[in-house]
Amino acid sequence: MLLGRKPARTRFGVNMTPMIDVVLLVIIFFLYTARFAEVSRTSVDLPDEPGARDVASDPDALLIDVRADGVFLVNGRDRSLQRVIEIVEEQADRLGGPQNVRVLLRADQGTAAGPVNELARQLTRMGVRQWSHATVDRSGRG
Repeated sequence: MLLGRKPARTRFGVNMTPMIDVVLLVIIFFLYTARFAEVSRTSVDLPDEPGARDVASDPDALLIDVRADGVFLVNGRDRSLQRVIEIVEEQADRLGGPQNVRVLLRADQGTAAGPVNELARQLTRMGVRQWSHATVDRSGRG
């Protein structure tokens, strides 16, 4: 029996290092996803026409942008018309058929009608019936 020694003190505390690591990872995740959402919505000067208000906010619609120079963009990336059609077909396979695919077409108001009309013909030929053309109502008419 040791009479002269005091028992060792045990330190209790919370180790903050793992929590700091998790918080930093969450911050990085949200910064990355916010940037991805920004990239998927490219800047397009939409035609000034009244239209349905709820179509543009459809989160499940496949977003296809057409720039003024006629270039197609899907998720912010340049795509050929053939690749856009392939993406729509892949979406139709995932959703159980072209009748379930919803497309939101956002064409710049300076875009020639040719690329937009060809995409419309291709969508119609595939059987995609739920597609709409995005506009913006700056006058408050609609």
